[in-house]
Amino acid sequence: MAQKRKYKISYRFFALVAVLCAVALLGVYLSQQQKLKEITAIQDKLVSELDDLTSEEKRLEFMIEYRKSPEGKIQYVREKFGFVKEDDIVFDLNN
Repeated sequence: MAQKRKYKISYRFFALVAVLCAVALLGVYLSQQQKLKEITAIQDKLVSELDDLTSEEKRLEFMIEYRKSPEGKIQYVREKFGFVKEDDIVFDLNN
């Protein structure tokens, strides 16, 4: 008849397992902290880009509204085609 072996687990084994688990958890924690820093940096960059694009959108909306107004149309025609008013002084820089 085969004898059953009794395995006695010592406190050293439990301590070793506990230390290995603690090291593994510490590694996971540090890895997650690094990933969190990377994500935060990306988020900050994207928020800054969003702010820039929002201000550019507001500027363009203002320009569109201005161009629709009579003053904007007059300014566009004067800039694009060189029209002048009767009381304007014209400087010819081509000579």
